Amino acid sequence: MKDGRLVLRSIILTFVGLPIFGFVAAVLFVSGRTPQTAKAGSSASGFTTIDAPGAGTSANDMQGTTVVSINDAGEIAGFETDANGVHHGFVRAADGTITEFDPSGIGTGHGQGTLALGIDAGGDAAGAYLDSNVVYHGFVRAADGTVTNFDVSGAGTGRNQGTNPFGINASGETTGYDTDASGVTHGFVRDSSGNITTFDATGAGTSKGQGTRPFGIDANGDVTGIYVDTKGTYHGFVRDADGTITGFDAPGSAAFLYRGTFPFCIDAGGDVAGMYFDTSGMAHGFVRAANGTFTGFDAPNVGTANFQGTYSLGINTAGEIVGLYIDQITVLHGFTRTAGGTIISFDVPGAGVSMGRLGGYGALEGSGAFSINNSGVIAGSYLDANSVSHGFVEAATPLTPNIAVTPSSSSITTTQAITVAVSVSGASGNPQPTGTVTLTSGSYTSASTALTDGIATIDIAAGSLAIGTDTLTLSYSGDANYGATTATNTVTVTAAVPPSFAITGTAVSINPGASTGNTSTITVTPSGGFTGNVTMTAAVTTSPSGAQDPPTVSFGPTGTVDITSATAGTATLTITSTGATSGRLEPPIRARTNWYNTAVATLACVLLLGLPARRRSWRAMLGLLVLFVVFAGGVVACNGGSSGSGNPGTTAGSYTVTVTGVAGTTTETGIVALTVQ
Repeated sequence: MKDGRLVLRSIILTFVGLPIFGFVAAVLFVSGRTPQTAKAGSSASGFTTIDAPGAGTSANDMQGTTVVSINDAGEIAGFETDANGVHHGFVRAADGTITEFDPSGIGTGHGQGTLALGIDAGGDAAGAYLDSNVVYHGFVRAADGTVTNFDVSGAGTGRNQGTNPFGINASGETTGYDTDASGVTHGFVRDSSGNITTFDATGAGTSKGQGTRPFGIDANGDVTGIYVDTKGTYHGFVRDADGTITGFDAPGSAAFLYRGTFPFCIDAGGDVAGMYFDTSGMAHGFVRAANGTFTGFDAPNVGTANFQGTYSLGINTAGEIVGLYIDQITVLHGFTRTAGGTIISFDVPGAGVSMGRLGGYGALEGSGAFSINNSGVIAGSYLDANSVSHGFVEAATPLTPNIAVTPSSSSITTTQAITVAVSVSGASGNPQPTGTVTLTSGSYTSASTALTDGIATIDIAAGSLAIGTDTLTLSYSGDANYGATTATNTVTVTAAVPPSFAITGTAVSINPGASTGNTSTITVTPSGGFTGNVTMTAAVTTSPSGAQDPPTVSFGPTGTVDITSATAGTATLTITSTGATSGRLEPPIRARTNWYNTAVATLACVLLLGLPARRRSWRAMLGLLVLFVVFAGGVVACNGGSSGSGNPGTTAGSYTVTVTGVAGTTTETGIVALTVQ
């Protein structure tokens, strides 16, 4: 059996001489196509094997099905190699339907035919075909099946010369390179109208096997690839859409023949992924940020011998990378790398696990990921124990989003509405979640609401939630990158307080008859959203036992309190009491003799003394009576001054004043404590 390192070295050498077939047709090491965007976190479950109709199955002859590219719709481009070793392009619809095709003019000999290497968002496929003279020609197959062949002006027509498209972007722009008659390669970009622009990277050599070779193109029209200098060393470059070319070398890359830096793919942000070879010939993965910062990495259990190591073949807009690595016994394994640097390896069920039996290209076994789209689907190929190639597609494990459910208030009443803010986000570097959210609680279910920039707002009408502690359950629909997820929060709902008001008053302590300090401030405090005019009245409802001259109360002009908001209103209650008074002395009346009193007294004496004795008895009695009356009147008339009675005023003690407020059908009362000293 041939040593694995020699096998891989022969592959690289062939890659130099046969740019497409040497790597892509043989083992897809460096397909050079433009991988689509993707997400990481895939497990080894969920693989679907793809075998195109007519694919050969002969052992160790590099026959079978090769999957190279997948778009966001799940459509796949690739090629199959039949029993005669002839290649035929195919596209596979998302439902699994495979349609094979060949441009006009393809060769039918061993190693000739059609190589579909890229597919854009609209389902247009791009690649190359080899004619019977083993000359390469470019093609674009539209989604409707129309195939357009093209050749770059100046492309050579000799064996292994011609036009080699590799990548196609969402705008239908195609990139690749042509090999001229001298064996020198030149980059090109072809727009969707067929206009071709050629270019050469600064420092590219001009001898056979040297020159410029683009592999990837992003949605903006930026291109990445390699150029080979005069010493046969490989260098990376990025060509901006405006034509500006920037060359670069990964730190640690060796600067000699068949070594150096190999960028293969570029994302929409200008980040580039690929691999570089060190002085020992080991391959290392790298990602170069748009600002020029490099990060190198190696897959776990990677081999360290010549041409073993890590091969990065695809990158997404979040910076996640897919590819393959070669272990110490030269078996291929697929991997994904998150933007944060976590590497997850996988082996497709059915992939071979040894070096093989015959050596050469037919000795390779294992798995490799070559494309991963924005929907999180990985596509690639694997070689079984007989080194027969099979395509695969894997629906990657959906990402788990971060969800925040935030009600505008933690507690409401049944008459209050509430707004719930929803945020659905991904981890740093992951794409923005899309889709819809729905909120449920008990019998309440909201309308499905679409996320905008990962955010949604759901308004819950008053009375929609039950009294008590309500659990708000948010259901996220998921999207192409994120799985369906739920999250919860709670809100407390209490019975609504009817619109009303409360009445309070300040206590009053006065002396009887006081005209200052004899007011109470009456406060009307609304509740339950009450507004309106409150008519105030008051009365003394309790008094000390036997109280005299009780106080009176009045609101005067403040008898109506107008409540227009949640702010309390006030009125002034005036309390009137009676002051205390003491008794008074009357001036004496001087005695005087009235003429009638004198006359009557005289008459009485005549009657008593002037009558005969026998007649005196009755007359005496009458005279005495008259005399007594006159005397009594005199006594009264002779009485001196007399004193009048005093008034103590309002009885001292504790009184209760009841204040009543009326607004429509609502009546409330309050108490004012009154103390009379």
